[in-house]
Amino acid sequence: DGWQSAVDPKTGRTYYINHRTKQTSWYPPSAMQQQQQQTGSAPVPLDPRYDSLPDGWERRIDPASGRNYYVDHRTKTSHWSIPSYLLTRPPSSSVTNTHTQAPSYTRPAQTSAAGGDAAPSAPPLEQESSVAQSRVDMRRMYSLKNFCPANTPAAQQLALRFAECVVCFDDMHKEACAVFLKNNKRICPHFLHYRCACDVMNSSRGGKHCPICRRSFDSVRQVPSINEDPEGWFEAVDLSGEGSLNQREVLEVLKAQLPIDAQRLEEGLPELWGNWDRAGDGVISKEEFLASDGLLACIRRDFYRDVEQEVRIPDVRDNKEEWFDYWDYDKSGTLEQEEIVRALIKTFRLSDDRARIDQMRSVVSAVWGIFDQDNSGGIDKREFIAPDGLADTIAASLNVGLR
Repeated sequence: DGWQSAVDPKTGRTYYINHRTKQTSWYPPSAMQQQQQQTGSAPVPLDPRYDSLPDGWERRIDPASGRNYYVDHRTKTSHWSIPSYLLTRPPSSSVTNTHTQAPSYTRPAQTSAAGGDAAPSAPPLEQESSVAQSRVDMRRMYSLKNFCPANTPAAQQLALRFAECVVCFDDMHKEACAVFLKNNKRICPHFLHYRCACDVMNSSRGGKHCPICRRSFDSVRQVPSINEDPEGWFEAVDLSGEGSLNQREVLEVLKAQLPIDAQRLEEGLPELWGNWDRAGDGVISKEEFLASDGLLACIRRDFYRDVEQEVRIPDVRDNKEEWFDYWDYDKSGTLEQEEIVRALIKTFRLSDDRARIDQMRSVVSAVWGIFDQDNSGGIDKREFIAPDGLADTIAASLNVGLR
């Protein structure tokens, strides 16, 4: 009857595959046949999210194969499965849960025996499903956990928090920004200054990787200006390729190019969102975002910050203790190596001088082990401000005179 067993490499579970009908199931064929005899119809999907279909969708049975397929009456298209982002009830993450969907059908390496039935013409199963899942996976990258992974160095976490380039630590909105591509597709949600992204690409050893998430890339794309080319800008930042943005995407992509008060926007965006997300599906379209009375116009009007009013940085030459406290954001009493580098770059305004940035990193790295003797990765205030401590040692090496 065309059924054979296989092993899912992701979970190690045995599942069953029919090369004639291109079905897969966790259940053996005998159990599926029993269910069909009892219900008088083909087995429904085991994923409980399909119990309640999205608005405008209908479940039907393909007479040629006996398989369920789904019709989207709004777009007049048919599909073997409903895109995951439209399903409201996520299944259990346990790999042993019987409700988890079996692996999608893949064609065997050898050509099957002649006479096998062709797949019905309605839904392109593998292509539609993989594209939809790819878009979901790309959109998930903007979640806080994926956008700023737990192992991200403290200095890069601060750069992401304050909308700075993670290479030069200058404000993102001050320069043209860029994204990383592989095979002409974005590989991650992160933005760098264009010149810094090019430096990363040209200086990478052992492969080209995003300095934040470490995903590999093969090219850099400059993001068009949101002011000069809003259509091109939207296309570049629309990571999922669906022509829409969710709240997290809006926050991060605007931080990359506009001098907005990110903290205020993060607090106020959920309340504003419903004014443009009239469908209530969690995303807004390009038109809703870019219209003259759209969300972008509202953010420009109400959430810009005064870039001329700069916060005074304590003078490390006159008061090393105050300087240390100023950069110790989490009040932990310690600063990591890259936090010190970031603080010195911003103190001496070196962001536009890559050679000086590299020199600063080299100096701090060279003397770090003298003071971080327990290899904790951090230097406390006492070690930093003491006579001939880390601050004075760095100053002597750079010849900038902190005393």
